[in-house]
Amino acid sequence: MPTGWLTSRPYLSARLIREYDPFYVTCRRARPGRNAKGAKDCGHGPESCPVSDAKTNVLVVIHAPVYGGPHNTIAIMADLLEAEGVHATVLLPEEALAAAARLRDAGLNVVTLPLHRVRALPDPGVHARYVKTLRREIGAIARLIEARRINVVSTMSLPNLHGPLAARKANVACVWEIVDSFAPPMFRRMWMPIVLHLAQVVMTTGTKIAEAHPGTTGLGDRWVNFYPCVDVERFRSDPAVRQSARAELGLPQGATVVGNVSNLNLMKGHTTFIRAAAELRKTHPDVRFVILGDTYEHLGDYYRALWSEAERLGLRLGENLIVVNPDRRVSQLAQAFDVFWMTSEPRSEGLPTVIGEAKALGLPIVTTDVGSTSECVTDGVSGYVVPALKPQLIAAATRSILDDGDRRASMGAAARREAEEQFAAQHGARSHRLAFEKAISYHTSLRRAPGSRAG
Repeated sequence: MPTGWLTSRPYLSARLIREYDPFYVTCRRARPGRNAKGAKDCGHGPESCPVSDAKTNVLVVIHAPVYGGPHNTIAIMADLLEAEGVHATVLLPEEALAAAARLRDAGLNVVTLPLHRVRALPDPGVHARYVKTLRREIGAIARLIEARRINVVSTMSLPNLHGPLAARKANVACVWEIVDSFAPPMFRRMWMPIVLHLAQVVMTTGTKIAEAHPGTTGLGDRWVNFYPCVDVERFRSDPAVRQSARAELGLPQGATVVGNVSNLNLMKGHTTFIRAAAELRKTHPDVRFVILGDTYEHLGDYYRALWSEAERLGLRLGENLIVVNPDRRVSQLAQAFDVFWMTSEPRSEGLPTVIGEAKALGLPIVTTDVGSTSECVTDGVSGYVVPALKPQLIAAATRSILDDGDRRASMGAAARREAEEQFAAQHGARSHRLAFEKAISYHTSLRRAPGSRAG
């Protein structure tokens, strides 16, 4: 598609023009290792690269600037969706440079734009900027929808309206994916009527997440449940990889290691992790603890308080407490673990991808009962589910695993079986394809109804 429509709009910056210019769009068919920045590099014409002739063209809107579960899910299932005639374009905020690079390296079509988001911050200026820029950003997304011939928008953030309103403006279908339980209950009650009005289909990570968002379970077949996708072949236990991971992390080969994978923010419950570690060390003083996760620039005070608490409780960074950003190597570094902890706070998770990854590695799981975690960990079989904010109970559950080798082995084997049954990519891809087809079908029926205006 020519870019004259862009240059004729002076209010669009040069950066936006570059992002929408077909010669700057990542071609999904470009081979890894080549310069996938434009059509000239992959041999396709400027018309064919950004516009797919697939039966279903979906725009996946992800507001999170740091690579996490939503990014991972679309990266893993993209090829499976493509094989079924579903072509995905991913929209990220312009500051999500690392996440965009990872998705592009995976061969995905990625566009970045200025994309403000609702923040749980007391600064009124943050909220004012969100409101001020909302209309302009929705308009930019709507033009992207038209340029890419998108026929369904999938949004992965409950409070952010950009994707659903852009879908409505462009008159295409909308799927709203609710992937966590962070929003306060009062907000959910107020907000869900908007979700149910704008979305043709609602997806949730687990039944408990659906039940926590009023009206979702009443949608009938327009509610689709799904588990995040895990590459269960890449996340497979390998003794040689385990040995290498321990050497890289500075862990003795014979040490017992308890680990967690999560970006370091308040809702992930790292304070609980540290307190549970101190509790476990009362009976198992030689256990080592590892956190694999990325950090955020604005949370410096939180990190200082966290490491101060660790030191107060006898944990020493770099010695018996290792904190490392795994970047793209979770499948390798997490093999250093013997037990996996998920210590998230109430009102945090949906169904964490990292639990599926840990289970695929054959690790027994000890998780707090938040979001839908109890739906993917069979208590007493593949691990234990304990109340949130209870470090003593986390430590007690872990002791029962560490003190019984047969239990540890049987839980690990059960975890691997459950991962294949629940988190394998084909299951998530099937759920998403079904959701997109239902949304398009329902949206089409609304358009055909006399006197109605769809989505």
